[in-house]
Amino acid sequence: MQTPPPADRPDVAALARAAALNLGADRLAAVEPILSAWIAAANELSRKMSDPAHQALMPVTVFVHAHEQPEDAA
Repeated sequence: MQTPPPADRPDVAALARAAALNLGADRLAAVEPILSAWIAAANELSRKMSDPAHQALMPVTVFVHAHEQPEDAA
């Protein structure tokens, strides 16, 4: 796995605090490479889907809220 540049690395400690997670230094160190990989992949997907050729694509699965279903209207 390629290590992202320091400017692209997430501040795992700040994210853990925001989520009210009390993670020790060893856990923070374990989470950082995984989170970095996820963020890099998410950014790449965002760039790809922002291309005009992909902007009309829709997800295969669509979630509909129960109150929007005709049989639930009363």
